[in-house]
This record gives sequence, C-alpha cells and structure tokens, in this order.
Amino acid sequence: MSVAHLQISRARCLLATCFSRRPLEAITLRATSMRRGFLKPCSGKTPNARTIANSARPVPIPCPLVRQLDLVPSMKTTEEAFTRALRDPGFNAAWGRIPGTEDGPHAITAGIYTVSAAGSTLLTRSCKPFKRAGGLYEIRDTHVAGRGMFALEGFLPGSLIAHERPLLILSVAEMSPVVAGLPVWKECPGGEHCLVEAAVAAMPEDARRLLLSLVSSRTGPSMTHNITNTNAYTIGNLDGCIGVYGAIFEDMSRVNHSCSPNAEFLWNMDTLTGDVRALRHIAPGEQITTSYVDVFSPYTSRLDTLWRSYTFRCQCPTCTLQPHQIIDDDLFRTEIYNLLDPARRPAVGLCNALHVTKTYLLKARRMERDGFYDACGWVAVARVLVEAASVLGERGRAVRWATRAAEMTRAATGTDGGWAAVAAAPEQTLWWQRGGEVEGGTDRAVWSGPQFSVSQAAM
Repeated sequence: MSVAHLQISRARCLLATCFSRRPLEAITLRATSMRRGFLKPCSGKTPNARTIANSARPVPIPCPLVRQLDLVPSMKTTEEAFTRALRDPGFNAAWGRIPGTEDGPHAITAGIYTVSAAGSTLLTRSCKPFKRAGGLYEIRDTHVAGRGMFALEGFLPGSLIAHERPLLILSVAEMSPVVAGLPVWKECPGGEHCLVEAAVAAMPEDARRLLLSLVSSRTGPSMTHNITNTNAYTIGNLDGCIGVYGAIFEDMSRVNHSCSPNAEFLWNMDTLTGDVRALRHIAPGEQITTSYVDVFSPYTSRLDTLWRSYTFRCQCPTCTLQPHQIIDDDLFRTEIYNLLDPARRPAVGLCNALHVTKTYLLKARRMERDGFYDACGWVAVARVLVEAASVLGERGRAVRWATRAAEMTRAATGTDGGWAAVAAAPEQTLWWQRGGEVEGGTDRAVWSGPQFSVSQAAM
C-alpha cells in the first residue's frame, strides 16, 4: 500500500468515526474450516497483491488454537458409545503389548475395548522410532507432595522437557457405573476391574514394577486400579477402539499439579509418546508442574475436582491467595477464556488499534505477573496484539508477539502453527496496514468499544 493510499484510508476511518453515530463495523468473512485438535492452514479470502506491502506470496494467518481438553468426549458420551457397542456381537475387551522399536519398556501394554477385528490392530501396530529425552530433568522428593520432576537446566517457552513412551494404556471409562456394570464383566474373575488387572499382569516384569511404584491417592479394593486412576494422563480416542483412554508413564506420571502450571502435556499418536513442554521460562532446579484440572474453572470447582479425584487440597500460589484476590483471579481467568471464542475478540482497525494494543498489553502483563500460562489463552491475547501491531505498521511489536504465539503453540501442539512465519515477515500478512479488514477466514464481532487513540509513550 502506498503512502497516499494509507493516508486516504486513515482519513476515511477518522471521518467515519467522527461523523457516524454507529460504531465502526467489521467486515464478516466466512468461518474457517478446522480439523479438530490440530492446526491446518486457514482458507481465507484470496489476497490482493496491491494491498500487501512487498508481498507476492502472503504469509497465511494462523488459525486459532483449540484446547485439547475441549476435544475429549464427556463421560456421558462415553457411556452412550458403550451402550451402542454392546449391541454389536463383536464387542470385546482385549489386552496385550503394542510392539516397540525394541523390547523392554519400549513395548507398551494396552487394555482396549473394540467392536471389530480392525480395532485390535492397535495391539499389532509398530511404533515409530523415538529418542527419549534424558538428562534434562530428575525425579526426586519434593518434601510436600511426594516425588516430582525437577529441571536440571533452564528451559525456554515451548521447549521439550520430557519425551516418553507410556508403560500402560487403559480405558478411563471404568470409573463410570454404567461401564462397570456391563455384561462383559460377568466372565471376568477379577470383577469390574478385570481388564486393568489382566493388562497389568501382561506387562513385562520391570515395567510392572515401575508402574506399581507410583503413588496412589485413591482408596479401593484394587490397588492396581487405584494407581492407574491416579497417574493416567488422558490421551483421548484411539483408532478402532471404544471410549477415551489414559496413559501411565514412568517419569511423566510423577509430575505434580499446579493451577498455574509451567508446563503442558501433549500426546503424539504417531509415535505413541507423550511430551511435556515448557509454557514459560523455567530455571534450573525448578519443579515442573502441569494442571490436573481445567485452569479456567473457578477456584471452588478446581478444589472440589482435585479433592474428589486425587484427595488433596491444592497449595499452589494461585490457590493460596487472599479471598478477595481469588475472586479477582476467577474473573480474570473467565475474561481470558472468553477470548478463546474468535467472535469475542475485537475487530482491529486503524481507528482503535492503539486502544486495543493498550488493553491487551495490560492483559498480557497481568498474565505474566500472576504466572497464568495457558497456551490457548496466551495465543488468543498475542494474536490480537500481532494484528494491532500489523495494522499500525509496528514491525518490532508484531515480531515480539508472533514469537510468543509460536512458543505457546509449540508447547500445546509440538509445532509453531505458522506463527514463526508471521514473526519472520509480519509485513507479508493480510493484517499489515489493512485496517483489520481481513481475519484469515475467522468470523469477527463488531467492535463497539471507544474509538480513541492513546499515547504510545504509555505503552
């Protein structure tokens, strides 16, 4: 865009703001098509090369990040799936070892439910090779919460801390009374937990010993069932299998909880491995923590879930705030959660870009101050800041926040999601000096906030 065209656009924008009684309206585009759980290039409008500075091949606008927690079916959905599967004559409970690249702990023991022979192929598939991350952390006593994982070196946001293949994969549906009462258990001598007992019995001796050394926070007749329920990470659906599954690891299952965690768990189906990646800068000697619950849930809901599921009361910095601070923290987390919906984010234009920048810089600074590092929340805030900086032609700020979005996306998905390309050339995006007219194919809400500028010195 030439200087003359930019000045004309600014003049039109200011005239519309000053003489119109209605707020500036954003152009609504077709919604993006997203495959659930992973990022792929957005399908936006065909770019006009005349409106993009120095752009023959514009950089695509990355799609919003989707929370993995929102993709896991509810227990009610799982129960309905089991009820339908019971009508199938091929319904079966099976257990065995998934071959690894070599024998020993690399071979994963699994207990699964299937309705056809195709489902059992999980037990015969070969895992892709992987290299376990070692020497980056140590497992030692925390003095307050059993054993935990501690960093041996510093980690940058998005960095890989642990990369591990699970000892055991099991269905998490057995916590449901409906599933526990299924007829499939009638022939099981171990009762409703027979699949757990059978799968653990099928494990190699060294792997079973490692599994049984993990801590149980539950009480019940089956110690094996208590240990697996306490230490399993939810990994979602498995191809050809019924229900939702969990994975138990030798080291990563010892990672302790925090409502303001410094790391995030990620499951890779191709290699059947789990990753723990840093959400922020982690210093050597600092304990690695993930969240066992939804960090956007209110304080009372988080405490209730942790007590019912793990029988402990969280003592993280967030949960030990004063009562009035806890209320304020709940409201702020809800505010950030609302930003995950693209329709709730502002439509950025030349007239409000400075105001939006100031507002979202305050949100980012508070998230850093409070130690609130949720990948999806951070990407939502950084996305608005990148767009506003691009509209204003501020390359440095656009690079900074695109880099932050890349770090957080890498922590949640293992890839930068296209943000690294934006950080490398923000002037090649459709946001650059376009007045917020293009959002990369995502619907936007009408911006109805105040239309005024703020001093850049205040930022």
